[in-house]
Amino acid sequence: MLGPAAAGLLISWFGTATVMLLNAVSYLATVAGLWLIRPAELHRGARRPRRARVADGIRHVVAQPDLLLPMALVAVVGMLGFNFQLTLPLLAKTVFHADAAAFGLLTTALAAGSLGAAFATTLRRGRPPLGLVIGTAAAFGAVQILAGLAPTYTMAAVALFFTGFASVCFAQAANHRIQLGTDPAYRGG
Repeated sequence: MLGPAAAGLLISWFGTATVMLLNAVSYLATVAGLWLIRPAELHRGARRPRRARVADGIRHVVAQPDLLLPMALVAVVGMLGFNFQLTLPLLAKTVFHADAAAFGLLTTALAAGSLGAAFATTLRRGRPPLGLVIGTAAAFGAVQILAGLAPTYTMAAVALFFTGFASVCFAQAANHRIQLGTDPAYRGG
C-alpha cells in the first residue's frame, strides 16, 4: 500500500527514471531469495500415474458446470476488468489532471481495498458457493463503473478502494471455488 504512494512522491521529486531504477534494484532481493532456495528441501506429492493433457482438462471443466461458470467469469473479468495498469493512469491524468503524487494516492486507495479484502477472505472456510463468485463479480463490475464515472478525485479514490476490495474478493472466491472443486489429477504439479 505504501509503495504506490511513495512512488508517486518520489516521481514528483526525482523523476520517473530514478524511481524506475530504484524499482529495478528492489528486485535484487527477489533474485537473491530465489538463489537461496535449496531444491533438496522441496517436497513434492506422489507422482500421478498418467500425465493429464490439456484436452483432458478442458473436457473435465466442460463436464463440471460448477467449474465452467467460474472459469468463464475469470476469463471475462480478467480480460475486461483487471486492467488497472492501463485505466488508472488515464483516469488520473486525463480526467482529474493529477500529478504523480495524486496518481500514487489513487493507486494506494486501490491497494488498501485489496489488502482489506485479503484479510477479509481469510475468514472463509471451505469451498465458496457459486453465488458468492457471481455476486463478487457483479459487485466488482459495479464499483469499477462507479470509479470510472466518479465526478471528483475524492469520490474516485473511495470507489477505487471498493474496487480493490471487490476485485480481490472475486479473485479469491473464484480461485478457491475452482481449486477446491477440481480433481487433483487436473491441478498443476
